[in-house]
Amino acid sequence: MPEPTILVINLGGTSSKFALFNGNTCQAEASLAVPSELVKASLEQQRPARVAQLREFLKQQAVEPAQIGAIAARGG
Repeated sequence: MPEPTILVINLGGTSSKFALFNGNTCQAEASLAVPSELVKASLEQQRPARVAQLREFLKQQAVEPAQIGAIAARGG
């Protein structure tokens, strides 16, 4: 049985951090700055930019959302 693909998301105040794991092995990770004009904006106002960052990360890794078996997320 293949190991599940796990997407890890950590949304901080000034950055979005993403990682992809295949089982326990990290396959890719990225730490992307939130655009300076959005740092003091509400999370709802930041959402389009952060979703775009996540989609670009997945695209760069050639991972389709349907391939993700689990998501772990935290904020702060």
